[in-house]
Amino acid sequence: MRIILPVAIATILAISLVDPASASAQTPPDRSRVDASIGSNVEVTTRDGGVYTGKLVLTSPAEITLVDGGRQIRVPFAEIRQVERRHHTVRKSTLVGLGIGLGFGVVSLATGGCTEDAGTFALECMLEFAGIGAGAGALTGLMLRRSDVVYRATQGPVLKLTPVLSGRRAGLFGTIRW
Repeated sequence: MRIILPVAIATILAISLVDPASASAQTPPDRSRVDASIGSNVEVTTRDGGVYTGKLVLTSPAEITLVDGGRQIRVPFAEIRQVERRHHTVRKSTLVGLGIGLGFGVVSLATGGCTEDAGTFALECMLEFAGIGAGAGALTGLMLRRSDVVYRATQGPVLKLTPVLSGRRAGLFGTIRW
């Protein structure tokens, strides 16, 4: 009776504390499926906090390969926390702002907002509106910077408990991994 009670308590604790997600984390996920097409701009964040950016060149079951300024970067999936696809919101927003600014410049010129008779002043007036629009678009793009997570490592914190039995003692041995 002296040994049976601690063994029963240890067994109940081990069963109740085992996380069902930890069992699925032991089976390797399909890492070759990063939901980004080849040539996409991606940002890879590693488990130790490192960040790599570049164009996606290759994904394999073992690693992801990027090119950044002619330099090839290979990051093993065991080290990856997540992969994000980066969108060019700054470039697109700047171009949209430039177009809107040019439109305002043309409307201002047509309605008499630019009152000088010289053609160079009219051009300067339109370029000023275009510059203001492009600047506003660039600021908007910076504020609305967007990315989509295309791969996230499934392994999170895992708690493993193992009952330990001996002739005189019973207990639990635990490990935590993150």
